[in-house]
Amino acid sequence: MDIQRSFEILEIKMGASLDDVKKARNDLIFVWHPDRFSSKNPRLKQKAEEKLKEINAAYESVVSFLSAGYDFRNTEKWDTGGQTAAQQPYTEDYEDAEACFRRGIVLGEAEDHHQAIKCFTQAIRLKPDDPNAYYNRGIAYNKIGSYKRSIKDFTETIRLDANYSIAYIYRGYIYAELDCFDLACEDFHKAYELGNSVGIEWAKRRGICL
Repeated sequence: MDIQRSFEILEIKMGASLDDVKKARNDLIFVWHPDRFSSKNPRLKQKAEEKLKEINAAYESVVSFLSAGYDFRNTEKWDTGGQTAAQQPYTEDYEDAEACFRRGIVLGEAEDHHQAIKCFTQAIRLKPDDPNAYYNRGIAYNKIGSYKRSIKDFTETIRLDANYSIAYIYRGYIYAELDCFDLACEDFHKAYELGNSVGIEWAKRRGICL
């Protein structure tokens, strides 16, 4: 699941802490728990069940993302005269890989995926063994329809961190969109083995990976 979409589902900003994420999830579960809906209205009860799965999937994605160790709470503004990072022209003179990475995240949130790709690329140049930079560049490539590059970045993410379950899932989504169902199912099953069932549940709802 796209990390930006995951934050949207939980109705929180990317600067949220893990504690904020847990509270948001608990609040949404309270609102959407299927037991709160009468069995006399099966349509609404089914909607609640689907919403709950979406909330849990988003929660898993966000927790995995934040557990990577980055703190995004201070990325809103830089030393740029009060402008946001997304408003600043991109330059390649950054010497800090984490700064490039955080700027890429901000640009991605602003839907400026081409500039985000440049930032993640610079982060990779400065720190070529960071799976998070490859993963997020893969997301950005997917956003602009560059699927082969996206798959390549997710593959590199997995090479650097074989336990990066979300990378398997995201690569699986793209394989499925390209009708490469065997490869998609292979990725979803691998993520499932790592404890992340989001991909395999998504696939089963669509009649693949049965």
